[in-house]
Amino acid sequence: MDYISVMRSLFALLFVLGLIVAVAWMWRRFVQPQEINSFKKTRRLSVIQSIMLDGRNKLALIKRDDQEHLILISQTGNLIIEKNITAESPAHHAPTARKKTTHKARKKA
Repeated sequence: MDYISVMRSLFALLFVLGLIVAVAWMWRRFVQPQEINSFKKTRRLSVIQSIMLDGRNKLALIKRDDQEHLILISQTGNLIIEKNITAESPAHHAPTARKKTTHKARKKA
């Protein structure tokens, strides 16, 4: 193969790769966000919070519509701890601040 054939093949390969990148960028820019937004509107189930208790057990707070369910997930099976918890505002679940008492205040009390 001569030099011109190699260069022509190289430019053709770069052109095809450029087209693939351009189509992928356009897909991500214009098509994908519409699909994601339509999916979020119909979504009824979500994981609010999950905590690993130990290496085998996990505690998860699952929300379905306006109800929350507390589930223990383990290797042996799943256990519903509490169900039909009404979803409340996050401010309600915020921890309250404790007042620190000094050593003198405890002795007087």
